Amino acid sequence: MRAATSLVALFHQWTLAITEGVVVHDEGGWLRIEEDELPWVNGLDLVAFPVDLEEHVLRQRQTECGVDLAAVDEGFDRREKLIHAVAAVKAALKK
Repeated sequence: MRAATSLVALFHQWTLAITEGVVVHDEGGWLRIEEDELPWVNGLDLVAFPVDLEEHVLRQRQTECGVDLAAVDEGFDRREKLIHAVAAVKAALKK
């Protein structure tokens, strides 16, 4: 069984980070991210790590991945509309 492309990319990023000393073992044996080093490593994708991202970085990545940012900005109202639309379709199918 082959790993998903996204998983392979994630492991590649973490391997690079370990090699570059960005991900290290702390005193307790846990992997820890040296956040000050993250932006400086060539080829490292910040989105692959559990760190706070500036909003413009996150929104840029979402756009690259095809996320409808207008829907994201609409937030809860959009979710409510979808819930009602799904309920209407379910009701129509039961008839």
